[in-house]
Amino acid sequence: MKYTKKPVTIEAVQWRGDNLAECQAFLGWDFGGYVGDRHPGGRQEITVLTMEGPLVASCGDYLIRGVRGEHYPVKSDIFEATYAPGLPRQRPTEVFIDADWNGYRGSLITMALVAISGEELYVGIPLFEEADPWVRENVLPMVGKEVEGVTGPLELASRLAGFLARFEAVHLIADWPEDIERFCRALITGPGLRVDTPPITMEIRRDLDAVASALPHNALEDARALRASYLSLMADA
Repeated sequence: MKYTKKPVTIEAVQWRGDNLAECQAFLGWDFGGYVGDRHPGGRQEITVLTMEGPLVASCGDYLIRGVRGEHYPVKSDIFEATYAPGLPRQRPTEVFIDADWNGYRGSLITMALVAISGEELYVGIPLFEEADPWVRENVLPMVGKEVEGVTGPLELASRLAGFLARFEAVHLIADWPEDIERFCRALITGPGLRVDTPPITMEIRRDLDAVASALPHNALEDARALRASYLSLMADA
């Protein structure tokens, strides 16, 4: 039976002899030392601490970071015959988040994600505990009819992963730290387990607010308001 090697994307830096700091930063703890000859054309070598032991990279060799984060050197002719420059990564898609929960540190009730490009996710989890009085009066009546119910944390994680999968990279934006905390917690499905997502960066903005929300304390409308506030700031910049 024949097999075809799967395409693998790696990161690499070429050791040119004059970019020691760049190579050292790239290798991190796998940088094992440098030997340089001051004479023109002299020896310029970096030691790479690989999984198989120390290996030497000569000037012109490439330093590779593999899929497991491991580092190793490759001769330039082999590298150039094996790898081609990858496509540049697209700019992350801004996604705005708002969530509601049952009082301080209480259970999550609803979560909404609204992408800068308009895609939306609005999910709710059944509340199996007594509602906080303020939440009962101000939040629960505002849960919209368009909310998509999930049975629990595992289904929530699956729905988040499915929504995020359409983006190559995501920049998550919130106006409150706990929205980010709840989102991160929702991605975890068990000890050492999490759903797969595209690369995600996160930002908490103090200059965004949901005061213009069409329905305050409705997570979807509040996330839409954050998006509108962001677009307004960008237009004025």
